[in-house]
Amino acid sequence: MTNRKAIRYAIYAALLYAISTPFSKVLLKEIPPVFMAGLLYLGAAIGMCLLKCFSKGKKEDGRPFTHKDYPYLIGMVVLDILAPVFLMIAISRSSAESVSLLNNFEIVATS
Repeated sequence: MTNRKAIRYAIYAALLYAISTPFSKVLLKEIPPVFMAGLLYLGAAIGMCLLKCFSKGKKEDGRPFTHKDYPYLIGMVVLDILAPVFLMIAISRSSAESVSLLNNFEIVATS
């Protein structure tokens, strides 16, 4: 991947992330928060499938999971499911401004 292409992908990702909160706030007036979180996962899955289908890169084989990895893997999956559900509940109950600021802080706190 060229440097310009990587920068372009990073900008696209940032733009999509930036519009997701206000767009979610509008949709949450009609859609329940848990269903909205499911739609977020569906969109992410479709996007990843499209990337996988159209990627021309080499296939990289990673290290297989061991029994020591399973507690961390299960914890990661459970928390990754709960995070967007709680995010959608927070967006539906808070003002768009405060959720946007908290969402921006999340990037700083988790990096």
